[in-house]
Amino acid sequence: MSAAVAVILARGESRRMGRPKGLVRGRDNVPFVRTIAGLYRGLDEVLVIAAQGEEDAYRRALSGFDRCRVVEGGPGGETARTLLIARRATPGAARYWAHPVDLPLVKCGTLEVLAAAADGNLRAVIRPFHAGRPGHPVVIPAGVLDMLAADPRWEERPFRDFLAAARLEGAPEVVAMPVDDEGTVRDFDRPGDLTRDDVNRE
Repeated sequence: MSAAVAVILARGESRRMGRPKGLVRGRDNVPFVRTIAGLYRGLDEVLVIAAQGEEDAYRRALSGFDRCRVVEGGPGGETARTLLIARRATPGAARYWAHPVDLPLVKCGTLEVLAAAADGNLRAVIRPFHAGRPGHPVVIPAGVLDMLAADPRWEERPFRDFLAAARLEGAPEVVAMPVDDEGTVRDFDRPGDLTRDDVNRE
C-alpha cells in the first residue's frame, strides 16, 4: 500500500506554450517532467496525469524511472479532477504531492521543509509561499481528496474553491509555509518564459 504519491499535473492543453510543457527541456537538456519526477524518487510512487494523446511521449521521457506511472487524464475539468484521477489510481495512498509540470525549478530542500510540516500536521494541506505568493507543490492528505470526491461538482471547479468551502466547515486547515525558493512560483507558460539561463528552447 502506497503511503505517499507525487502527482505531476500534466493534463493542460499547453496552448500558450504550443507544445506539452512537461516535454520542454531545461538547461541540462532534461525534460521538465523528468526533472520533477527526480525530486520524488524517495516517494512510493510518481504519477503523471497526462493530457489525452500525450501518454506515450511522457512514458518515453520517463524511461528508466522506477515507480513512475503515466495515466491518461481525459479532457475537461479543473485541477480538482486531476487530483481525483490520482486518488482513484492510488487508493491506498495517505498523502499526495501536487506538482504542476511547468514548475521544474523547485529545490530539494523545499520538499524537505514541506515534508516536515506535513509530518507535524497529518490533516492539514501544506502549501509553500515565496515572497507572499502561493506556490507548489501542495501536500494534500488523502482524506481531503475523499472529501472532494463526495461531491462530483467539484471536479469542474478550481481546487482552491473547494479548500475555501471546506474551511468554512472547519476542515481542512491550510498551512502556509514560507520558503526561500523562487522555483515554487516560477512557472513556464509561454515560449517567451524560456529565455532565461535556467532553461533553453530545444
